[in-house]
Amino acid sequence: MLKTIFMNPNRKLLLLSSVCVFPVMLVVFPVATRVFGSKWGYLLGLAVYWTYLISVMICFYKSDKVFLKNILSNPKLNYWILYSFAAFIPVLGVFFVSFLPDAGRLSLSTALLVLVSAVLNGTFEEVYWRGLYLEEFRNSVSVGLWVSTMLFTLWHFSLWFAKGVVYQGGLLALVSGAFVMGLLWSFVSRKLQNITMCIIAHVFVNVFAFTGLYVQNGF
Repeated sequence: MLKTIFMNPNRKLLLLSSVCVFPVMLVVFPVATRVFGSKWGYLLGLAVYWTYLISVMICFYKSDKVFLKNILSNPKLNYWILYSFAAFIPVLGVFFVSFLPDAGRLSLSTALLVLVSAVLNGTFEEVYWRGLYLEEFRNSVSVGLWVSTMLFTLWHFSLWFAKGVVYQGGLLALVSGAFVMGLLWSFVSRKLQNITMCIIAHVFVNVFAFTGLYVQNGF
């Protein structure tokens, strides 16, 4: 199986780039937050992360200009509404845990920052971690579902080492949340054979999660 994967340049690029996300960001976040402070360093770290994902997506687009159309196409499944609903299950929990306690302290400038961060992060992460794996590994649950989820979870460890940034619930909540949502969205995207609903759900989760994170850390 490994031989088959690494004979395909797109699959090889996707897996190698995914493995490298964690060590790259493990360096970027601590260094950026030490040099530029917790607020600007954290935002710089996110910008580097997004640029990393975009660079890989551009490489895919150059070799396969229809991959975005494939992963954003309308679902072809009788129970698509049910699976779409499942994608939004985490939204309610994050709303009550991360958003409601801090929504009252949200300034206009922070709210705009939350919105921009949520849209960019939710979109880029879904296209990369769910969309590209769906496109390249439609017939491989072991890689398309489990490997992508584990690597998606792993990269979140690097966020813990951002200096001066506190996460509600600690490391366990940060990583376990990434695992549960990554697994759910990978499952839903494979059932629907597209990532549209997962993008929307991810953006909502990020709006609520970033609200708590940014307010509690003085952004």
